[in-house]
Amino acid sequence: CIDSFGQDSATVQLIDALVDDGLRRANPVIRRQVVQLVQTLCELFLKTGQTKDIMSVKWPSREKITQVLVGLYLSRCEEDLDVKKLGMAAWKVLVPNTQRVLKDLNLPLSEGAFAWIGREEQWMRRAGGKCAGDLLGNLADASCKGLVLDKLTTALAHPPPDVKTLAKNWVPGAQDCSKSGDLTLKQSAERLLKELKTACGGTLPAPPVVTKDPLAIPQLPTAKKKQKKDSSQTKREPKAQLSKALNDLAKLGL
Repeated sequence: CIDSFGQDSATVQLIDALVDDGLRRANPVIRRQVVQLVQTLCELFLKTGQTKDIMSVKWPSREKITQVLVGLYLSRCEEDLDVKKLGMAAWKVLVPNTQRVLKDLNLPLSEGAFAWIGREEQWMRRAGGKCAGDLLGNLADASCKGLVLDKLTTALAHPPPDVKTLAKNWVPGAQDCSKSGDLTLKQSAERLLKELKTACGGTLPAPPVVTKDPLAIPQLPTAKKKQKKDSSQTKREPKAQLSKALNDLAKLGL
């Protein structure tokens, strides 16, 4: 069964189901296992297409690959550090050109972020809020940034209960945009900052303190040496990881 993964549409169907359901589970242990399994499945799928870029693979539909990437991007923004690190690690492996993905998928990424900001679950709101803040900082196109700013301003018409925590992720990007030479972008940023100040009781919250590459995944040099010495073990590793991940998820009831 495991040998067939990555060779037909069953792989895509499983990835789609995992992202649609597994990454929304309240149990962070399940979400960690799902991120690992999605990465393993995608890597097997990449091998059949002989490419290192998930965007270059011929998927059954654009919607499916979009859903996968939006799910992984949101996992990078979680408060659960293990999910965040695993999401970042998976993204680095599957997406060699982040700016290209942000440019191509800015609309579904922002829609995914705002869908989570509107959820009742606090962990989803926090991840969605962090995602929106990341998009403000990382999107290169002024019109795309303006869209995120305007959506945030609209969302503040009914501010979530933890708006001060969420706003910490939005203030830096909004302040940068307020200094833009693009008048439309500047005005959108100023509107958002005004609404944020009102929603937060008259004072803008201080942005989160950013430490040195908080999402960095330490690389162990011993792992590389071991792979070179035992190439047959390296070839078996993805399937072994897949088998373990499937068994772990089964135990958790997914």
